[in-house]
Amino acid sequence: MKRILIGLVMFGIIMGISGMSSAESRRSGIPNQMNQIISGDKKPDVKDLIQQLGDDDYQKRESAGKELAQLGDRLIVQYRRVKLDAERQTLHSELQKLSEALREGAQSKDPEIKMRANNIRQHFYTLLQSKIAFEANVGGKCQIYVMDSDGKNQTRLTENKAHDKSPVWSPDGTKIAFVSMRGKDSKTQIYVMDSDGKNETRLTENESYDNSPTWSPDGKKIAFASRGDESNVDIYVMDSDGKNQTRLTENMMQNNSPTWSPDGTKIAFASDRDINNNHSYIYQIYVMDPDGKNQTRLTDSKLGYHNPAWSPISLPELTGLFATLEMK
Repeated sequence: MKRILIGLVMFGIIMGISGMSSAESRRSGIPNQMNQIISGDKKPDVKDLIQQLGDDDYQKRESAGKELAQLGDRLIVQYRRVKLDAERQTLHSELQKLSEALREGAQSKDPEIKMRANNIRQHFYTLLQSKIAFEANVGGKCQIYVMDSDGKNQTRLTENKAHDKSPVWSPDGTKIAFVSMRGKDSKTQIYVMDSDGKNETRLTENESYDNSPTWSPDGKKIAFASRGDESNVDIYVMDSDGKNQTRLTENMMQNNSPTWSPDGTKIAFASDRDINNNHSYIYQIYVMDPDGKNQTRLTDSKLGYHNPAWSPISLPELTGLFATLEMK
């Protein structure tokens, strides 16, 4: 009887720990699938997958390469999204293990393993490199292109008879929001597409002009400027799929160029709402909470101040993990 009681107590303790771990995962914001990969529930044997890159069976080689690439892609995207240092440490550790396994594969005497491991490392290295999206005048119409940070591999993403301009990357690098005049009324509206130009989707359908999209750091929201139903311009925010459009500023002047702070707690913008010390309406820089509260003027000058920009958060600690041996 005593053994049974002890067993029940131990079972309860184990279940309690498991429940706490699950609750912690939910609070941390790491998706269940990602947490399973990290915790080991679905964690693939990376070294075994590396060996499968040289398997005689072509399908096994392809499948192993795809699984390794998908694992790294998920970890990198999640690393870009999380904020807590503890979560980043866990993800960085997993990426480091993957990097070391691929590095060993890149030194393999098996030419197939060596080639495929290096290709996967190059994929991750490219993914972590800065890219530049830009607009170019093509036959009198602005279209959106993307290129490497050194100017190479310039690729056209949009191709239509209307202007496409003002591209901005989502924080995880998988999406690009932009402004287009392709609607029937030829008014600027906000669109979004994949980073390779696929799946172009219209987010706003307002009667006036929408401009200056900017992503929240978690990629869940997009702030933008809209003329709305009035002659003035105000700042709005919406979900990244275009739903729940909410007006943040509300005055009879112009409010433009919204931009999120890296921690997502503030939005800076330009406005000419106040009379300066020269008794004229001149644009100044303001800041507010993401819900529009606590709008505060930061500058007071006779000069016009426009286009605020926060300093970014880069990921140099990851880029070096996947540099090819030749690059090192």
